[in-house]
Amino acid sequence: MKGEIRFGDGLQGKVPPEDAEIQALEYESSRGDQGNLPASSRWAVKGEKFEGLAISNLKPAVGGKREESIDEAFERFIRDLTVPYRAVTSEDFEYIARETPDLRIAQAKVIPNFDPYRQVEKKGIVTVVIIPFSPLDVLETPPEPSLGFRAAVARHLENHRLLGTRVYVVSPKYVRVEVKVTLGILKGFFEQEIRKVVLEKLNLYLHPAKGGKNGKGWPVGKPVYRSEIYRLIMETEGVNLIQKISISSQNGANLDENGDLKLTYTATVYSGEHSVEIQTFS
Repeated sequence: MKGEIRFGDGLQGKVPPEDAEIQALEYESSRGDQGNLPASSRWAVKGEKFEGLAISNLKPAVGGKREESIDEAFERFIRDLTVPYRAVTSEDFEYIARETPDLRIAQAKVIPNFDPYRQVEKKGIVTVVIIPFSPLDVLETPPEPSLGFRAAVARHLENHRLLGTRVYVVSPKYVRVEVKVTLGILKGFFEQEIRKVVLEKLNLYLHPAKGGKNGKGWPVGKPVYRSEIYRLIMETEGVNLIQKISISSQNGANLDENGDLKLTYTATVYSGEHSVEIQTFS
């Protein structure tokens, strides 16, 4: 270290007046992991010409690490081989879309060879359906990615796509789903508590950002099966049997002959007002 503070780039810059208070918004210093000093640390600079100069960091220092060993460098290299930097497969596009800087994305679903505006299959087109993260367990309105949100994802993917690939980033088609269930509970359990638990399960399971089997959002395009709703409710303590389950939608999705809700390529679901009727059995 030379112990020098420079202002400007050698061509442009201004000498601060004497006794001026100088704040460094960003600076770098390294003592490895020992350099991660807490906020408000104070130290003085040695040297006669720096007499009276004291430095205090407003925020804690971060990022200091000890030098990397050969084994650690090798492990990092192996991990890096699994990170896609060029979007080739659907998984590549989904990973890179989710990693768009400064955005919280719950789901990125790729539909290859599909034109979302003409609703036709077309080679060379990659459609990416984006679902923003939402902290709410119950949604009055589902999370819509704004135009700016989608544009940011599109710009990020543009840097990674293959030449000749056209990428569309679109909002999902949200389908409001309502489940009506009639169930029986064992004696000794309270109807009010069972109803509350079942409704919470349905609201969370049919959630575009937190639902599904893995809790990462209801998969885009995945049908809603009565059998899966049945299994979800039967796992509730105190539920003895289910007499009836029906699924309905207010957004134009179709029920098949089995009563399962079929979704289009770009559709996902969110919960409407579910109904739980309860009978008590001894």
